[in-house]
Amino acid sequence: MVHYSGMAIKFQKNGVTLEFLDPGKIDAVWPSVEKLVDRLEKKAVHGEFTKEDVKDLAKKGIVGIGVAYDDDGIFMLMAFEDVVYPKATAVNVLAMAGERLDEFMTLFLPPFKDFLRNQGVSWIECNVSPGMERMHHRYGFRTVYRNLRLEV
Repeated sequence: MVHYSGMAIKFQKNGVTLEFLDPGKIDAVWPSVEKLVDRLEKKAVHGEFTKEDVKDLAKKGIVGIGVAYDDDGIFMLMAFEDVVYPKATAVNVLAMAGERLDEFMTLFLPPFKDFLRNQGVSWIECNVSPGMERMHHRYGFRTVYRNLRLEV
């Protein structure tokens, strides 16, 4: 399992940094990312969580937060959590919000995968819209299941 508490890991490439935040740093960074998470909550989330849930879970070390930034500031946020199966551990990407997604994926998907592999993670999974599914296919993601929902 990935240990989000005490994470504080940075990857730097082409003048851009991806930093996984230690839970103690969430409050300091939150004002810079709140608008990104707010947009995500309004446009992409369907009742699974709120921006306050993401913040609270990140501060507890249950959800990992990564932010990508350059000299102009933070432009991308990702939130992720462990999913433990009997035969494998996965990381579920709960949210990606911001701009320059193609650049972000190109620069940081390879080192993120290496980091996760070294932590014993077998795969990255995510629930996405059909448009994001097509985009993720460009980076090697493949469709394994279709996520269905029936309100009760």
